[in-house]
Amino acid sequence: MLKLAGAATVCISAAVFGICLAGELKEKVRLLEEFRRCFFMIRGEIRFSNATLSEAFMSIENRGAEPLPRFFGEMGKLLEENPERGLGTIWREQTAEIFGKSVFSGEELQWISGLGERLGYLDRETQLGTLEMILEQLEAKEAEADRIYADKGKVYRCVGAMSGILVVLLLL
Repeated sequence: MLKLAGAATVCISAAVFGICLAGELKEKVRLLEEFRRCFFMIRGEIRFSNATLSEAFMSIENRGAEPLPRFFGEMGKLLEENPERGLGTIWREQTAEIFGKSVFSGEELQWISGLGERLGYLDRETQLGTLEMILEQLEAKEAEADRIYADKGKVYRCVGAMSGILVVLLLL
């Protein structure tokens, strides 16, 4: 009876591990989609309300799924309180703080950190053009992450379950 309980525990644990790996891929797709939605809202705030970046960031603080509203809300507040620090510096710090332990890889975090360097320069039209470029890049990254999830998500779940069964068979 104890062997059976141990075997079931091993199988379930391996299957849950595979499900968690697939879930991380899905979470990355969700975050990229949410980033795109937030930048779309920021673009609208700047275009139609003539808002500054800090105002646009704060206007979306209560919209969307966490952690992005918190990220943009903090960005807006910090920009209002410390304009001399610069958007790039504040953006990098907030990215490291909020997304440092997320599903994004080091390369992806570096790309997200670099977005702050491109925003906040020159006039309204340049900002809108930069936002358009960011939206296009986010759309491409989201499509790539979705493709990876479609390719690897099912594999991770199956390999997790099958490896649990294999370990049980080897131990019996």
